[in-house]
Amino acid sequence: MEPTGTTIISSIIDYLKRNDTNYAVLIAGDWGSGKTYFWHNSIVPKILDHADTKQLMPIYVSLNGHEKPEQVSRKILYAYLQGQTHVDPSLVEKLQGPLSTLAAGFKSFSGFAKPFVDAVSSTMKVDFKPEGFIDFIDFQKIVICFDDLERCNPDNIWGYINDFVEHKKAKVIILANEEKIGMGDTNGGFKEVKEKVIGKTIKFKPDFHRILDDIIKCYPDDLQAFLNQERDKILEIIRRSKSMNFRILRSALDDYSFLYQRGMEFDKDSFLKARHALLHFTLSFALELRIGRMQADDIASMRIANLSMALKYSLDEKKSPPPPKPYPISFIDQYFGSSFEWDQWFPSIIDFLCDGVLDIELFQQELTRYQDSDPTPLAY
Repeated sequence: MEPTGTTIISSIIDYLKRNDTNYAVLIAGDWGSGKTYFWHNSIVPKILDHADTKQLMPIYVSLNGHEKPEQVSRKILYAYLQGQTHVDPSLVEKLQGPLSTLAAGFKSFSGFAKPFVDAVSSTMKVDFKPEGFIDFIDFQKIVICFDDLERCNPDNIWGYINDFVEHKKAKVIILANEEKIGMGDTNGGFKEVKEKVIGKTIKFKPDFHRILDDIIKCYPDDLQAFLNQERDKILEIIRRSKSMNFRILRSALDDYSFLYQRGMEFDKDSFLKARHALLHFTLSFALELRIGRMQADDIASMRIANLSMALKYSLDEKKSPPPPKPYPISFIDQYFGSSFEWDQWFPSIIDFLCDGVLDIELFQQELTRYQDSDPTPLAY
């Protein structure tokens, strides 16, 4: 049985409650599947609730682009300080000892907890390297989430993470696309290192309906109401894209939100009739584009696609052997099927999604096609 959000949280809480764990937990899932969102919106509130765990501070660190452990140490320290609501007296006492002359530079970094900075800076006289301070943190009171492991050079990071697990006794959660983690030969490959550092792997399967509901809540009330009406269509488009990437979906819906606002301003009556077709085309094209399936030639053919091209192919495909199917026809088959009509094709949206600029005049012309149409949703 695939793990649900509830069972994943239960597994994490069980891990956090155990004493003297000497391993990390890996939450593995595809890019854009909602792992980071799940950490911030489901796991962190449970940790902060303290009902099921001892009082622990969650720290989130993205490893994206980081090659050196000292870069990660800085991010951990910054996250730790930003989470402080009071100064730990024992930490200040330690800093007044051998490092009492190292922290004047603290004030140059914004976002730190002000009481901590004031207390430490009062005893410091010269600049210092912030990463040296993490040795003074009690990591047995910390839960560190390392995200994007596959987007860094893990050869340089595995030993660093293992130090938190084995020596600092921290609870460590790793979020990663396991299939994309690349390892060189220096550490014996990912499998060997995984066996040493990771004691439990949880396969993350997103709750599509909940994530979509949360995304929709980000938009204005009128757009929320419309998107909720179109939930089944949105989920069907995601299914047809064969990529459950909610980061890309959120980006596509942001684009549609922009078009929704412009359409309501330009020609409200026509837009209200066109909005179903516009949503269908915008999401389909945006997903296909941002997933990375479209090559330059494919985009070029999408820009010039029209009814004449489709009619020509319908005649040519009867030849033996039939010619290759043009990309726009494959796109229509995948996302629209037999219900497609060319009124549902929006060249202005293709240009907008590819170039980032909306041709207002062309967009308005396309909306006028719907002036006398039935505003009911288009069927699949």
